[in-house]
Amino acid sequence: MADDRDAAASDDASATGAPGGPVDPRVGPQPVDEVDRPAVFTLMAPGWRPPLRLVTQTYGICFTPGGQVVLVVLGDGFVNLPGGQVELGEDPAETLVREVLRRRVPG
Repeated sequence: MADDRDAAASDDASATGAPGGPVDPRVGPQPVDEVDRPAVFTLMAPGWRPPLRLVTQTYGICFTPGGQVVLVVLGDGFVNLPGGQVELGEDPAETLVREVLRRRVPG
């Protein structure tokens, strides 16, 4: 599901599909050495979000009623925030809700 961000942000995308957008001036791009490919971590300016057409995954910070952060243990033993892959025609917020409900433990 597209919104006005797609049209407004389409000029920000480069030919490589990078989302572009304003970078937070307080933190410069930082190299990421933990992967086997060239990678850089960049903190975007507060309030900036990528065009919806470029969002392929969504993750969120969720809290229990007691204020604890919810984490998901993946099949390989790694721990991650709840979330997952955005399905065709799905809004990223809908993805997060679907993934959180899918992993919800009754109790």
